[in-house]
Amino acid sequence: MYINVASNYPLNITIEYVPRYDDVEEVVSDYWIDILMKLALAITKITVGRVRSRYVQSNALWQNDVNILQEGLDEYSQLQQYLQANLQLVYPID
Repeated sequence: MYINVASNYPLNITIEYVPRYDDVEEVVSDYWIDILMKLALAITKITVGRVRSRYVQSNALWQNDVNILQEGLDEYSQLQQYLQANLQLVYPID
């Protein structure tokens, strides 16, 4: 570690360790598991909604619900806003 100081030595320094996760199974905190599940659900709704809106069946007795795309986009946007608002969380991922 190298600390470059332009003037006057600081009395204290803070070292922040941010772990790197290579696998989702390494996350064990209930808070972050909940966030990951909500994120996965929103992305799944977006994917299914895009697939359903791409192809339309004209003579079918039923019709696919294409509102799932907008629902997924809304959930994803709300989750991003929530995470941005709570950027300074004290909950560790592990």
